[in-house]
Amino acid sequence: MMSYPLKFGEFLKRTGSTKSMQMVLEGPRCPADEEHVECFRELLSSDNQFPRKHDDYHTLLRFLRVKNFDKLKAKDLYLKMLKWRDDFGVDAIAKENFPTKKANPRRNRLAPNFLSRKGTPTFIFIIIEFFPDCTLVKMLFGLEFKFEEYEEVKKCYPHGFHGVDRYGRPLYIERLGMIDLNVLLKVTTIDRILKHHIAEQEKTLNLRYPTCSIAAKKHISSITSILDVKGVGMNSFTKPARDIFMEIQKIDSNYYPETLHQLFIVNAGSGFRALWKALKAFMDAHTVAKIQVLGSNYQSSLLEVVDPSNLPTFLGGNCTCLEYGGCMSSDKGPWNNTEITEALQVDSWAVCDTELKNENKTNTSMALEETPLPATGDVEISATHKTDTQKEGSEQHTERGYLDNIFQKILAIDVAVKDVKMVLVGLTEKQEELAKQVEELMNLVRSMTL
Repeated sequence: MMSYPLKFGEFLKRTGSTKSMQMVLEGPRCPADEEHVECFRELLSSDNQFPRKHDDYHTLLRFLRVKNFDKLKAKDLYLKMLKWRDDFGVDAIAKENFPTKKANPRRNRLAPNFLSRKGTPTFIFIIIEFFPDCTLVKMLFGLEFKFEEYEEVKKCYPHGFHGVDRYGRPLYIERLGMIDLNVLLKVTTIDRILKHHIAEQEKTLNLRYPTCSIAAKKHISSITSILDVKGVGMNSFTKPARDIFMEIQKIDSNYYPETLHQLFIVNAGSGFRALWKALKAFMDAHTVAKIQVLGSNYQSSLLEVVDPSNLPTFLGGNCTCLEYGGCMSSDKGPWNNTEITEALQVDSWAVCDTELKNENKTNTSMALEETPLPATGDVEISATHKTDTQKEGSEQHTERGYLDNIFQKILAIDVAVKDVKMVLVGLTEKQEELAKQVEELMNLVRSMTL
């Protein structure tokens, strides 16, 4: 049984350093894998198609593994993932706030509330109506994705994360047999379901895995899933259900590969087994190998992998989560432990600070190497000369960093200007279209009065 709130404090005392925590987050690295990742990184960098924010060792390794370390195929899949993130606005979706969670005050400051006020200029509503996906419009009017129907969706589609397995991986559970698709599509849309799924994937990558790694004291980068399919059969696979399944399968396989450790499908009757034969055709063999389809006698299999305290009673465990209104509403796990999340935030700042210091040292060393020595034979370089050279290198690095910062801001302004131009061109077109409609209407009125 994993008791992360108590064990985490002891863990920090034993390790006692940011370096130790970082080692846990990074995990052990195989020399052969490191060589593959470095070659893959160079391949991506050679085409200037490798944004720094996605330069993550484990992400690169996942894309290599799913393609059996074929770097060209992995590159193609990786670049498609980057394009999809940009086209689908994943970074904006990832900022999702659930109504049941504490609001982010910083985000609230970015989202002005004047849209609800009387007297708001009409052109603002026109801009939002016709350009909802414009980056600048989202930034100005706070239009990041927010799954406000979260609680209603949970009632007709029970699903969610619930604790961890015995290894420490996040445990995800869905009760597919209890989905009321007709009600679900009344309270939300397929598009919003997919965006919610993406938001959860991003939260798992950026929060659940790191916090689970700290709690388990080892690197965690995959999940264990349980699907309860009691009552699911061929008749359940309607067109909307098929569309949702296909899109989620595509998203997970192409853009979040190698994040599933094991999937248990339980309460599988004859109807579902017939359906499963059809579903497997849409899945790759590597994923199918991670799936176990079990009937009604599944409890022993689950308890080998999940401690009873993290398994709901409806799956043979002893957890009820009464204080949260049920296990599917609790989202319990290390990611909700404030001690862990705060330590993780401090660790992130410390790592950034360390990287900056290392970069300063590297640039200073380069400056020292490039500084010509005085041509005075075997004369020893004085301490004063070393100090002056180091100061000069440091000043050069500071100036370079300042210029890089300005350059990045210029690029950001350039993107914003392009967005503004797009908005203005669109508004001009709409104005011309409205003018034509007004003219046609006036001509129609004139013809009627004659």
